[in-house]
Amino acid sequence: MKTRILILLLLLISSTAISQTILTALTSPGSWDDGPSAGVGIENQEGLLYYGAEAYAFPQLNGIDYAHAIGRIGLNIKLDHWGRFKIIGGVRVGLIYRGEHLNYALIGAETGIQVEIFDNLYGIITASRDSRSDSKYYSSQDSITVNSVWVKIGIKL
Repeated sequence: MKTRILILLLLLISSTAISQTILTALTSPGSWDDGPSAGVGIENQEGLLYYGAEAYAFPQLNGIDYAHAIGRIGLNIKLDHWGRFKIIGGVRVGLIYRGEHLNYALIGAETGIQVEIFDNLYGIITASRDSRSDSKYYSSQDSITVNSVWVKIGIKL
């Protein structure tokens, strides 16, 4: 699984040579009561469009390791002339690794705000609503909906 995520991230890095690319570290503060979790992402911004990938790990979530690799695409709209503030919104699609299985789907939507703190340093807060099929691993439900808030720190490459 780690190899697949690394290959996905490397492909995205190679395709982003002519536009603004942001590398991010992320976490979901609302889940800290259940243990540590973190991830990395890469995002390319071209005018109004953004797209990227994210890898996230949550060891021992409810006693079972959790990780996901997702692709993200959407719109980012500048709120000011200099582009220091942007509203973002788009879709998320990916695969979930749960209990040694990488065959669970994730699909969702996200919205948030990106703020340029200093030149080439960004703070990003997003909220997502995802439908996940990994509930099949630990319950009889075909899917569950999970709402999350994500805090990201990004640097421009």
